[in-house]
Amino acid sequence: MKEDQIKTFELAVIGAGIAGIASSVFASYRGIDTIMIGRSSGLDFASGCLDLLGSEPLSGKNDFSNPWEGIDVLLNVNPFHPYRNLSKDSIMSAFNEFSGFMSCAGLPLSGQSRKNSFIITPAGTLKKSFFIPNSMYEGFCAVNEKKKILIISIKGLKGFSGIQICQNLKKYGIDCTTREIEFPGIKINNDLNCQHMAWDIEMGKAFESFASKIKTAVKNENAIGIPAVLGIYQSENLRAKLERKLNLPVFEIPTFSPSVQGLRMKEKLIQKLKENGVNINLNSKINSIQKDKNNDFIFSIENNFHKKTIIAKNLIIATGRFFGGGLQAEKRKVFEPLLDVYIEQPKPDKELFESDFFAKSGHLINRCGIKTDRYFRPLNSKNQVFDENLFSAGSILSDQDWKREKSGSGIGIVSSYVAVSALSRSKKNEDGSCLFSENKENAA
Repeated sequence: MKEDQIKTFELAVIGAGIAGIASSVFASYRGIDTIMIGRSSGLDFASGCLDLLGSEPLSGKNDFSNPWEGIDVLLNVNPFHPYRNLSKDSIMSAFNEFSGFMSCAGLPLSGQSRKNSFIITPAGTLKKSFFIPNSMYEGFCAVNEKKKILIISIKGLKGFSGIQICQNLKKYGIDCTTREIEFPGIKINNDLNCQHMAWDIEMGKAFESFASKIKTAVKNENAIGIPAVLGIYQSENLRAKLERKLNLPVFEIPTFSPSVQGLRMKEKLIQKLKENGVNINLNSKINSIQKDKNNDFIFSIENNFHKKTIIAKNLIIATGRFFGGGLQAEKRKVFEPLLDVYIEQPKPDKELFESDFFAKSGHLINRCGIKTDRYFRPLNSKNQVFDENLFSAGSILSDQDWKREKSGSGIGIVSSYVAVSALSRSKKNEDGSCLFSENKENAA
């Protein structure tokens, strides 16, 4: 293993999921010298959608067409949610800036500023989301315009049944039918891999034959839904090309993990971050983080090839929850392993899990996390700021249940936006003093 020299940055972002990437995006736009470190990325499992809020499980309201009204309900029930203290204009600014970055990276999004849209899922349900990929938005338009939809199935593709999709879509009153085609050039001996199909289409080996098979399957339909296999880097160009050949609107339906749409996000966003000057270190391990004599964060990162010592004036923890390693648990205690930041969790007389797995209240373990002030700086058990230059973002935050709320992307994007904006304002302060209004006391 090669030992590299010490690298110094204004900001280190720990985590390569949506919150880590969003933090790095906002930092790069503000001229902050940034390194992003992550062992892996939750984007591998992403649908490509940016959720804001879809439901509020504590109140029992599970279907918000208007996410802004939903946020009002949410904060009335849960006033400590990460969306607290944020104006709707600030939330919208964060989404616009991040979605603009995605568009620049070749992942354009569509949506309605005051309403959730939806995508058609591989189960044939309609999943609400705030911003959705252009490649899937045509499905929303086709449903709203009451078009007759053809769902294309691919023989041998597990987890994607055109029959099931159509049966469930018809429950919504959607006029649809399905036909099955064979993917060109692949013998059906084993389960088909969506990513392999996407590469074959991208490299030109299969596109023309694939398009011809779809065209033959079309009867009197006027919109086509297909599994998300239209390439990785040129997906929008390939979809536009397919639409021209069919003379019909085409939309993709996400597939189960590992997904093509997740791989697209990971590949394109990381590539664009590098172009923006962010130092990217994926598949890297951090052993521990300390403070040096200058009060900067110092730690080493290593992979199979290099070991680097990193010094950073500011740090954002965006390491996710248990799956990403941002949180760990032992018996009745949940803890944060890198800096031992205080984790808000139930009192000893409360259980982390309900006896009923499907309990309407959810499980308290899903609401454990880092408690912060309004700038998303972690607090200790006495509501004091843990460190003036430490921030946290994303699903590691407390007082939220992002899976049930359908708010994961929103929490990651908004908390990153606020943290980096605060850091940027502090950096620009002429006299060098901190711009944060709170001291170490009563920071919440």
